[in-house]
Amino acid sequence: MLMAEEERVIAYLRGKGIVSVDELARVCLPSASPEWRARVLANLVWLGYVVVYPGPDGRPGAIQATELALTDAVM
Repeated sequence: MLMAEEERVIAYLRGKGIVSVDELARVCLPSASPEWRARVLANLVWLGYVVVYPGPDGRPGAIQATELALTDAVM
């Protein structure tokens, strides 16, 4: 079972496919702390729902939904 924040992220990515980390944070997790955002993303990576791509500074820059996120009926 996913947390509400994780479900929100997946639902948003299903409509967009790939977004910047900043956009995702602004739209899906606006009041979350940086630590909580990192945990949500780490959980989704571990579960296989998203791929995180590094930005030019080496920190997470973009998030992409995997095939699992696009087809899984968890929601």
